[in-house]
Amino acid sequence: MFNNVIILGDSFCEYRENLNTDWPLILANKLNVPLYGKGYGGQSFWSCRNWINDTENHKLIFNKQSLLIVCHTEYSRLPSKENVPLNRGVLQTKYQDDIKSDIEIKIKDMFGNFTNCTDELLKLKIDVISNHLLLKSQKTKELLKEFYLSDLYVEEFYDWAQQSWIKELNSISSELYKIIHIQGFDTNKISLENNSVLIDFEEFKSLRRLSSEELIDPDYSGVDSRHNHFKDFNNVILAEKLAKIIQEMPEDFTGKISLNVRPEWNFEKTEFINDRDQT
Repeated sequence: MFNNVIILGDSFCEYRENLNTDWPLILANKLNVPLYGKGYGGQSFWSCRNWINDTENHKLIFNKQSLLIVCHTEYSRLPSKENVPLNRGVLQTKYQDDIKSDIEIKIKDMFGNFTNCTDELLKLKIDVISNHLLLKSQKTKELLKEFYLSDLYVEEFYDWAQQSWIKELNSISSELYKIIHIQGFDTNKISLENNSVLIDFEEFKSLRRLSSEELIDPDYSGVDSRHNHFKDFNNVILAEKLAKIIQEMPEDFTGKISLNVRPEWNFEKTEFINDRDQT
């Protein structure tokens, strides 16, 4: 049996602090094990790979008591030394929201919660750094847009790179309790080898499509007010169903397992709100 769960991926597993709204934390709580890992919103699989290869994380992961769950992101997202969102959302006007959100996260990491800060000098310093990061991000945005629209972007290469990453994960799966793959997007091509499992969402196929089912306009883009792109109620349902699958799964099982969200899922349509502050 396992004694910890590691959940890696993109914004579909980013929120993990609230036991009432965030499925990764709810899942770990139901499994009665500590939660590790990170969700890198809008970023390439490379960020997850770097997390695994970090010395301390590597020690944590590589033992037979670790359950690793990977929510696979879009293959077209580009790697970044600074772990910033670099994706085809740049071709849409709402990409600006991702830039602002990323800067806010970086500032919070540097200075903590500065909302009620009364130190004028510190406020000025924060503003200067924010403006510098915004300018830098704007330049990156223009380069990224130009790249995606140029012949330098070879889509087949990034698809192949992600499949190589999945094969790499499968190659280490025997050293863990198990690896569970979850499709974030319909375009993910998940191969199964060794000690690995695929969660099959049946008619919905991926987290993205399941998330879109909640919205009046399914083609959402940008910073989403919903935690992990799901209603709070559905975050709980997802955690409960994953917990049941994991608890009932034989230790030697490999292959595909169906996860049917009906009839519990709340499919009532809602407006997409492009602002996390409203949650």
